[in-house]
Amino acid sequence: AKRNDGAKALATICRDGPARRVVSAACGVTEQAVRVWCEARALPSYRNRVRLRDAYGIALDAWDAHTSTRSTAA
Repeated sequence: AKRNDGAKALATICRDGPARRVVSAACGVTEQAVRVWCEARALPSYRNRVRLRDAYGIALDAWDAHTSTRSTAA
């Protein structure tokens, strides 16, 4: 599965468990949800896209290109 730009950017931020935990706490989701977003197996909800944009500068539309699945997690 090709990763979209949002997943690539988030994967760069979430290099280890502690970093994933910080992101998951910021979004109010599980660490597993963040891992799935990093792998582009699911997309964050609009609310969490806004949180990721505000906290980490990931553009809202970065999640839209090159995603093989359109399911939304959390």
